[in-house]
Order: sequence, then C-alpha cells, then structure tokens
Amino acid sequence: MLCLLVNINLPSSHQRKTIDDFSVLSCNTNSSPIIRFCYAWGSKSCVAAAKKKDHVALIYGRRREAIRHLARNCSSKLCDEEEGSLQRRAAFVEVYSVLKSELLNDLTFEWTHDSRLWVHQMLDYNVPGGKLLRGLTVIECYKSLKEGEDDVFDASVLGCVLGWCIEWFRAGLLVLEDFMVDSHTRRGQACWFRVPKVGTIAVNDRIIHLTYVATILRKHFKRKPFYDDLLDLFNEVEFRTHSGQMLDLITTIGGQKDLSNYSLDLYRRIALYKTSYYSCYLPVACALLLAGENLEKHVNVKDVLLDMGIYFQVVDDYQDCYGDPKKTGKVMS
Repeated sequence: MLCLLVNINLPSSHQRKTIDDFSVLSCNTNSSPIIRFCYAWGSKSCVAAAKKKDHVALIYGRRREAIRHLARNCSSKLCDEEEGSLQRRAAFVEVYSVLKSELLNDLTFEWTHDSRLWVHQMLDYNVPGGKLLRGLTVIECYKSLKEGEDDVFDASVLGCVLGWCIEWFRAGLLVLEDFMVDSHTRRGQACWFRVPKVGTIAVNDRIIHLTYVATILRKHFKRKPFYDDLLDLFNEVEFRTHSGQMLDLITTIGGQKDLSNYSLDLYRRIALYKTSYYSCYLPVACALLLAGENLEKHVNVKDVLLDMGIYFQVVDDYQDCYGDPKKTGKVMS
C-alpha cells in the first residue's frame, strides 16, 4: 500500500503504535532538511492537505513489505555478475537509507525535532562515507560461500544489513578516535568533533553509533539461529578493538613522541587488536555465520585474516606519516 505521510502534531498514545508499521524510504520537504515527525494517514482529504503543505514523504506500506521490496531490487543488483562495482555499491547504499529511516522512526525514544535532526546529520556525516570495503566484503564473501545455491538472492540483503552494522561500528570508532588523538580531517572533511556545535558531544554520538548496531542486529536477526553467535562476535571484536586502542593511547600519553616506548612486538599487538579484528576478520566472520558455518571450524581463516589486518595497519600508518593529505583524506595529529 502506497501512502503519504502528513506533517502534523504527535498522535495520541493509543494511535502511536501504528506508526511503527511504516518505514520512510524518501521524502520531499522544502522547509526542513530531515523528515519531521509524521503520522500515516490514508484518506484523500489528508493527502490533499499534505500536498498543500509540501511536507510529503513517500513510503511503502508496512515495514516488512518495504524491506521485501528493497530486497528484490538490491539483491538482483548485488548478485548479478554483470553489474559493475559502482552499481553494487549504489544498491548497498540503498539499504543504509532504509536502516537509517527505521532508526529515526523508532518509537522507543520520544524524538524532538532537534534530536532527530541531530542524529540524521550525524549518521549521514559519519557512516556512509569512505570506500565501504568492510561492508561490501560481507556480501562478496557470502556470495562466494553460497555460489550456485538458491538462497543467495534472498540472503544478500541480510548481508547488506550486516555490512552496514560493521560500517556503523567503524564510524563510531573513528568519531571517538579522532576526538581522542585530536585529528583534523577524516575522509576529506573535518572530523566530526570539529564540526561547529559538536565538540565533546561527539563522545555521546559514538555511543549512539554503537547502540544502533545492537538495535539493527536485534531487529533483523533476533529470530535467526546464529543470532547469539553474532552478538558474541560483535562483543568480542568490540572488546579487542578498544583494548588495542588503549595500548595505542597509553603508549603516547600526553602526546609524547618517544620512540623508546615502542617495540616491534608492541606495534604488532596494537595493529592486531586495534585494526585486524574489525577490519579483516569481522566481515568474513559475519559472512560465515550468515552461510550457516561454525566459526570454530575456521580458525586458520581467522589467523590469515588477522595477519592481513596487521599489514593493512602498517600501510595505513605509513600513509599517515608520509602520504599526501589531499590523496589520503586525513590530516593526523
């Protein structure tokens, strides 16, 4: 059912539960940069009133129907070998729009216009930028694992959701890391905490990023047999990543540039825990779980991926020191 959202006052308590059945996919609001709190109506009179106010948002009926529609569209692009990388990336980004819309219309929090605007801008500024390699890796790995099987088409959209969970996780890490090490730019733009009016609020925004990962996982995977393993995986990677960040920070307390604090073994540990687990191991592990595999049977795969992550961090650090900020998009402290 194709409906129209009308920008009006908050509905009464007995009506609010019906809003959760809808998921905004796109909007056209001339006077507001984000979707204002809306309530779905189906009558012709409300549609006419909405057109007069120019606060109209197109939606596809119930959330499950919207996700199903998106799945058919995106899965075909993601699974089609003839589709180019740009087309597959575009299909992947479509899923981000739906996930963000679900979060911005989550009624577990009583949104204000300013809070919804803040989260909308915060997510768009930090999450979908970059190469999205970690998120896209989930899809490519899953396709390789299930090549030739019938369920690749239906499950690829779940691969997109998992991929975005990793991108959300990474975005939160970068927001906090840039603040802690006093960086200047990230992905060719000012670090989030340097955006006017953000400042120390970036610390709380990092926490919001992390809670949204848990929210997305619960919403889309709670009834899957591997849900517990998925939670354990993300919790393990989060702990190891923050532990690696701690090693990095305490070695350079107060901005000290004393190379005597470093050893090759210490650097290896920092790279292993700070980067390898979430950058290289997590995407492949998510694909393995989605394919019905037991992670304990793939320890050798994990070892190889962790070594790849260390190499990746070495290259990244070298570029931070000697690379051209115009090409790397980063100005580090």
